Amino acid sequence: MTSTFEVFRILLSILIMVFILLVFLRIADMYMTLQTMKNKIQTVNAFEETVRQVYTTGYPATFQGFTGFETIEYDYDGMGNSGRIKSDAGVKTLDLPVFFRPDRESSLALEKKCEDFGWWRFCWVNTVPKSMRIFFNPVTNTREARALILNISENFGQTELFVCNSTAVAPDLPYSRDDFSYIMANLGYLPSSEIDVCDAYITEPSVLVIIGSVDSAPQPARQNIIIVDPASKKIRDIGGIYEYHDESDIAAFIIGGNSSLDFKKRVFNQSLEAAASVMKARSVLLNGKMKILNRPLCPECPPQLYPKECGGVSYNGIERSDGLFLTFANSLDSLVQNLNSDEYWDELNAVNGVYTQLKSSGCE
Repeated sequence: MTSTFEVFRILLSILIMVFILLVFLRIADMYMTLQTMKNKIQTVNAFEETVRQVYTTGYPATFQGFTGFETIEYDYDGMGNSGRIKSDAGVKTLDLPVFFRPDRESSLALEKKCEDFGWWRFCWVNTVPKSMRIFFNPVTNTREARALILNISENFGQTELFVCNSTAVAPDLPYSRDDFSYIMANLGYLPSSEIDVCDAYITEPSVLVIIGSVDSAPQPARQNIIIVDPASKKIRDIGGIYEYHDESDIAAFIIGGNSSLDFKKRVFNQSLEAAASVMKARSVLLNGKMKILNRPLCPECPPQLYPKECGGVSYNGIERSDGLFLTFANSLDSLVQNLNSDEYWDELNAVNGVYTQLKSSGCE
């Protein structure tokens, strides 16, 4: 007959084994959790490296995405010039201009884009889901509207593009960029009265872009519907009305909404201010160092290296104040001073005009 002590010993042994088993299960669970976290951190780091490679080389790339993540978000660092990836793996700051539309289910298309002003170039990386499609609905069917659509599409080289009229969508799959351009050209033969607001139900991450008046077009009913008004240079979505300057602003808005547009303007202005300061100092320096020689009065002088329109210092040591170099420097100074005003885009166009004169006159 089993004694009470032996029964107690058996029960104690069972309890100890159960405890040890639970400890091992807990350790295994912690290991799996840590391994999963490590893999997610490696995925985010790999994405950052892919962004850097695309920005550095200019070659587009595909990233396999964030499958397995419970959350993946992207926001813009307050008043800074960097974006932040927020995910299960924590917060990762990207110190390059990146416009990112996260998606946990789809692979991602990364592409470098630039705006070249001749004297300065601004570049960034667009990152969108491969499953994203853009549907254009040119309710305002003018030559300018169609040109705007084609210019916007240049920012999405790996994205499928469609034209939507009422509930009809063209081109049918499979399609090519030539098909899209052909359809856009044929729209020129249709009056605006024959193009209706697109009623097709378009789900995210795809986006419907209506080209029309922000005042007369219907209020967007969903977050992935936007109205672009070329006449007033305004964008409207479900949240409000915003101003844009060019097609890259619209592309940023398509990718990330108003927060992305604000970020683009902020980083653009910061980069523009730095470039303008450098180019102003360069122009003033060149003007002071450049000799404008008068051959008849100075036969022994070497041939003139710069046209007199550039500015510089004359053969008698007098610095000219009406040359293109100082005009360029002054226009850059005016641009920097008005960077936060509503007229700064006009100032930028004026700077670009003076730089065009510099090049055409042989000063650059």
